[in-house]
Amino acid sequence: MTQRRATGRRNTLEKHQPEVIADLAMAMRPVEVAAKYKVARSTVTRFMERNQAAIEALLAERRRKTSDYAIANVVNRIEALDERWRLMRRLVGARREAGEALLAADHEDLEAGVETGLMRRIIRYIPSGDGLERRVEYTLDRDLLAELRATERAAAEQLSQLPKPGDINVNAGEGSRVLIVTSEPELGF
Repeated sequence: MTQRRATGRRNTLEKHQPEVIADLAMAMRPVEVAAKYKVARSTVTRFMERNQAAIEALLAERRRKTSDYAIANVVNRIEALDERWRLMRRLVGARREAGEALLAADHEDLEAGVETGLMRRIIRYIPSGDGLERRVEYTLDRDLLAELRATERAAAEQLSQLPKPGDINVNAGEGSRVLIVTSEPELGF
């Protein structure tokens, strides 16, 4: 009678083999599997021993998919950062060309640096007398520079290319002096 009941429990797990293997691969504990299928924990343990290769294969497949997904996300983020960086560089290039064209035309309202492409042109209308006076100003586009730097830093972070605290990367020639400042408490800084 006992043999017959044990075989019946084992058959319960065997009947549901794909689901049981999936449950175990999804990190369900043997006691939880036993409760779900109404079998003894020892029955689940023996099932795990018999199906160890299938469980490990499913676990390996899940790890691979997770890794592929994470890599795909990193690649997508890097592509998006690269696209934004290229668009900002195109803006700088277009501004540079416009600045050079204005310099060639000898406009009187130009300021130094307009040919770099990093200047923002601002047109202001100021009330004067009986109308508005048009005034053209150029200012360094700090927002664009900050965004370029932030984009470059984000890409470096994604690719783990930022120096870590304590890293020393010095390419100094003979006779060069290097001052290394640390923030270790024993130095008194």
